Amino acid sequence: MQLPTAKDLSSIESLVWFITSMIGFVLLVVTYTYIRKLESVDCACAEHPHKDYIKKYLMFAIGWLLVTSVLSPAKAVSLFGPVFGIIYKFLHWVYVIATVVFFIYSIKYVNYLMREKCKCSEDVRRSVLYWWSILMIVIYVSLVLIPLLVVFVSGGVALALSSGKSGLKSLDVIATESAMNPLKSARKVPKALRQSLKTVLRKK
Repeated sequence: MQLPTAKDLSSIESLVWFITSMIGFVLLVVTYTYIRKLESVDCACAEHPHKDYIKKYLMFAIGWLLVTSVLSPAKAVSLFGPVFGIIYKFLHWVYVIATVVFFIYSIKYVNYLMREKCKCSEDVRRSVLYWWSILMIVIYVSLVLIPLLVVFVSGGVALALSSGKSGLKSLDVIATESAMNPLKSARKVPKALRQSLKTVLRKK
């Protein structure tokens, strides 16, 4: 049997990345269709201030991810100039912050629907949104907040500030990946927790 070549492995890796990335995109679309369904059936008990934000975020995220999948920051700058690059980066951080808020609001919204026993909101997509949001919040806490807390407690101010910058960078990466590739984000949790434990042990 012939062993796979480096080119074959690269193709397989690209295929796996594409499939797992599509899972995240499908989750966004599925959630959007769920919100649209609540509106189409006039589900009165599903009305909540967070629902409007969730719907608008999904429209923004789907559009943003479609644009960024074909237009990288470097390509945007080369096509439209450095001013557009600044706008691009600003919109990217709007997306990052909006993503974190989206998952928090989604958990609160689904909890509200279940607490109100809203019959017309019952749907497998509601459960998907709920558990997807919980998974992402756990990932954010594990990869960003816990390492920051560990460094703050065990280290000095300078180290905490340095870790804060690293935490913001992690939040940027994770919030970006979470929508398109939640599986890859989840795989980073054990490594981040191990690094946090090593930090504590080094300080003792």
